[in-house]
Amino acid sequence: MKRFLLTCVALLAFTTTAFAYKVGDIIMVGGEMGIVYAVTSDGQHGKVVSVMEGWCDWEAAKQWCAQHGRGWRLPSKEDLWVIYRKKGVLNQILTANGYTALYGWCWSSTEYDTNRAWGVSMRSGYHYASLKSNYNEVHAVSVF
Repeated sequence: MKRFLLTCVALLAFTTTAFAYKVGDIIMVGGEMGIVYAVTSDGQHGKVVSVMEGWCDWEAAKQWCAQHGRGWRLPSKEDLWVIYRKKGVLNQILTANGYTALYGWCWSSTEYDTNRAWGVSMRSGYHYASLKSNYNEVHAVSVF
């Protein structure tokens, strides 16, 4: 019996190979499509940005992201900076699959003060404090 169990465990270990994700992969996270923009060194975990976009004020942006489901949120300024640095690869994959490229001013969850929050330009990488009542592009992020 022990030999049988050891053989089964060995076969399972041999036949089970973990898939390694890479930047640019389009995957489902919690029922929503996202494109991988950051991965761990083993490719097993990382972060995705939604392939769908919105256009709204800051409060609505937070709600729009939460509507994607559990774990989806408005990205931080730091998240958007990483996304901006990877936008060449991301935009190639997005447009090749019929989605809109990252191009506008995107809302972040990072507040500047009570009336403003940080936005990041996907064209230039420039970040600025925008009035929360302004309309900007919004993408949700999640982890996997």
